[in-house]
Amino acid sequence: MKPTLFSSSSQPLPHQNQISKKSTLVVLYVRQLSIGLLFFISIVMVNAQNIGINPTGTPPHASAGLDVNYTDKGLLLPRVNLTSETDATTIPAPAISLMVYNTNATMGLGFWAWDGTKWVKLLNGNSAWLSTGNTGMIDGTHYIGTTDNVPLNLKVNNQKAGRIDPTGPLFLGYQAGNNNTAYGNTGVGMSALKTNTTGNWNVAVGDSALLSNTTGEQNTAIGSNALNDNIDGLLNTALGNNALYNNIGGDQNTATGAWALFMNTSGTDNTALGLNALYGNTSGNWNTSVGSWSSYNNTSGNYNTVMGVNALYTNSTGFQNTAIGNFALHSNFNGDDNSAIGMNAMYSNTSGNYNTAVGSWSMYSNTSAVHNTAVGNNAMYSNTIGFQNIALGSGTLNHNTNGDDNTASGFNALFWNTTGNYNTALGSWSLFNSSTASQNTAVGNNALYSTTNGFDNTAVGHIALGQNTTGDDNTAIGQNALEANISGNQNTALGAHAFATGTAFSNSTAVGYNSAITASNQIRVGNSSVTSIGGFAAWTNVSDGRFKANVQEDVPGLSFIEKLRPVTYTMDRELLNAHLGISGDLESPADEPLRQTGFIAQEVETAAQQSGYDFSGVDKPKNEEDYYGLRYAEFTVPLVKAIQEQQLQIEAQQILIQQLLERMEALEK
Repeated sequence: MKPTLFSSSSQPLPHQNQISKKSTLVVLYVRQLSIGLLFFISIVMVNAQNIGINPTGTPPHASAGLDVNYTDKGLLLPRVNLTSETDATTIPAPAISLMVYNTNATMGLGFWAWDGTKWVKLLNGNSAWLSTGNTGMIDGTHYIGTTDNVPLNLKVNNQKAGRIDPTGPLFLGYQAGNNNTAYGNTGVGMSALKTNTTGNWNVAVGDSALLSNTTGEQNTAIGSNALNDNIDGLLNTALGNNALYNNIGGDQNTATGAWALFMNTSGTDNTALGLNALYGNTSGNWNTSVGSWSSYNNTSGNYNTVMGVNALYTNSTGFQNTAIGNFALHSNFNGDDNSAIGMNAMYSNTSGNYNTAVGSWSMYSNTSAVHNTAVGNNAMYSNTIGFQNIALGSGTLNHNTNGDDNTASGFNALFWNTTGNYNTALGSWSLFNSSTASQNTAVGNNALYSTTNGFDNTAVGHIALGQNTTGDDNTAIGQNALEANISGNQNTALGAHAFATGTAFSNSTAVGYNSAITASNQIRVGNSSVTSIGGFAAWTNVSDGRFKANVQEDVPGLSFIEKLRPVTYTMDRELLNAHLGISGDLESPADEPLRQTGFIAQEVETAAQQSGYDFSGVDKPKNEEDYYGLRYAEFTVPLVKAIQEQQLQIEAQQILIQQLLERMEALEK
């Protein structure tokens, strides 16, 4: 096959060895080329519009100056060993666009072209990054980037979409860091740090994160619209969609969670962790809020510490509050200096101040009360406006609404109190049923348990005054002391089981273990086992004549005394205790019953009646449960009268004797 050289006329020349000005035909024989022909071709100036070289005789394309068309052969360019990109020695004075194949592997094998000042390598599929992806990449060898100290920029729609700056800034995302001139910033996401100019060391990750920042520094925003409006705020951290969205100049805030500290504009040193935590805060400072919706409505309140879902939810301007637990201090609006720890603790508080509630549902209903302390589940649950109360223990002061100055310590102590004031209950179930009772003191399990509206009672000991409901001014010290009293007043019981029976007696006093009262206005010392009562002075009764009226000399003497029957006896303690309702196992009797000397009270009563004498020495029963008693000191008066009567008789007899002696002496003379 003979290759044919065609002119632009696309027609072969009539003679293969003829060349004209307008068209030239050169026939080159593949195997038989003469030296003369080669020489001729090499010196001939070919004047043609375009040239086509091919083995088929096809004319050159009109758009090509040189059209080489082979299916099994290529175009072989000069192979040159370039020494550097600026090498103008190997090929002296290279023309612009001169192309060679560089054989210097160190500089880079491949096709190079001269641009007038340096050699430029022509890229191939292995050196260029293709829109459809590359193959044959070698890790550590191939990369996208620059080899000089110039930032790498990416654009979308002719807008900045990425920038890697050797001085520090890193941006990735449409219009991220669009106006940045500062250093140390990182913005990832559409419009992240878009308007930042001179603010340094900021990190923004997320759509529009730190969008409006211009001069604010050392802020971290992660999440769509996080710190969106920040302009010059410093040292803020926002993690979550819309976290610290409206912050403009607030500093040193930390918001973690979607919408956390959303409305903050100028508040500083706040920490919000959880969905919508501190959402409405605008200018409040030094708040810490952990939990979804916690401190949601806080606007300008300061120094609040919150932990729990919806805790301190409604607070607006209240400050120095502590709420730990879901819904703790939920409704607080402007109350200050409150501490609520536990689920729903102080839930309803709005404006109450200086309260402390520890325990689930403690002080749940409190609204405006102040200076209360409630520790324990449901402690002071119903309190609304009662102030200066202390409740320690589950259920303590549970139903208190507006009672003041009460102290309750122990499970369910003062449980039903509503409006009672100045009560103190120490011990489980103490003053349990008290509702309106006031000024009571109960110390001991179940002490004053049943009191509803009794006043000024003091009960110290297990179940002391346990059944009292309306009795006032009673004092019971000792286990079960005054236990049965219901409505009696002004009673005193000192000792375990003292005054343990009797429901409505008043003004009575029982002193000693198991001492029993059987009527009002009675004092009893000791029990039936006592064998000695005494002291170092005689008992003194009031006997001032200035205070005595209706004085009469109607005390019988011998007529009464002569009817008395002195006896000795022993007391049947079991029968007496059964009559008094005292359990036998509570007694500690002596080994042998004490033989006593005295009278039978009923016989003394009969003797007095027969003598027409209203004798105060007989203590008659006041009711069916009472018993007879004798006041032996009272016998002194009729005994004195009897002696006086006897003395008159003696004196009369002395006169008679004297008269008889005188008569005898006269007869003897």
